[in-house]
Amino acid sequence: RRGERMEVAHERLSLAREKIADRAREGALIAQMKHDRFVRKTQMTLRALDNRARELEQKETTSHFGVERIAAEKYKVQKESEAQRLRLMEKRTKVRNLVDSFRETGEFKLAEEDIRGLEEIEQLVDLNSSAVRNLREDFVDRNKAAVWLPQNQEVSGHVVGDSYKFFKIKQANTRSRITIVLHALEGECELVIGNGDCETPTRETHTWNASNLLEKKITIHPFDKGFMLGMLYIGVYGASQHCKFDLIAKWKDDKEGLHLLSRRGTRGTQVERISLSAKHEAQGGNGEGEVRDDVEFE
Repeated sequence: RRGERMEVAHERLSLAREKIADRAREGALIAQMKHDRFVRKTQMTLRALDNRARELEQKETTSHFGVERIAAEKYKVQKESEAQRLRLMEKRTKVRNLVDSFRETGEFKLAEEDIRGLEEIEQLVDLNSSAVRNLREDFVDRNKAAVWLPQNQEVSGHVVGDSYKFFKIKQANTRSRITIVLHALEGECELVIGNGDCETPTRETHTWNASNLLEKKITIHPFDKGFMLGMLYIGVYGASQHCKFDLIAKWKDDKEGLHLLSRRGTRGTQVERISLSAKHEAQGGNGEGEVRDDVEFE
């Protein structure tokens, strides 16, 4: 019996040793797995940090390149703007010299090299002043219903919606400009002007117009495209149901223009202006009276 008990105790001891060994192996395996996982996480973190560092380096390089590129573009734009400003100043000087020479002599006296580069100016004006039309028939009034507008005197008027009120002047302005100013007192109205070939100017058919300004103002020079000596017709369009307005035509007669008018009948022109002034004062400046065109032609 004693031997049996010893054998049972020995078996129990062996089982306990095996359990302890199994637990030790299991613990070692778990520890190894944890270690391997920690190593992998550490390696992944290091790779992520390395990638982040490379991205930051690339961004810094790109940013530096971008700053240099922006600075280069800014410098380029500044140089182009300065060059354009100088070109505009040069063209402005040329145009000023053109106008001054025209006012002094009635011709554009500039060297051929000075006129080069003024292509956009040539689209607006006749650099060849001899091209200004001066025909006898252009002094004939083709719109008898239009109201004569006195020189340098403001007149008042009104026009109903979607219709026109026409005025007219006769001029031989060879040097100085003609300025037509329309000021709407009530409602909305638009200003259109026609030369001798356009006796009833409209929004669709006109020589000059000013419809997008609060104070409609048109300045006409003898060298403008479409300018001709003789009659100018002014149309006021009623853009609202009812419009009250003031209108004035301002210009200064020059010696050559007065000479041309004398050839077209100076006496009639002077009588016409005196009649206009008296009519204007008698009617309180409404400019609505009819004035006969008494100009005699040779």
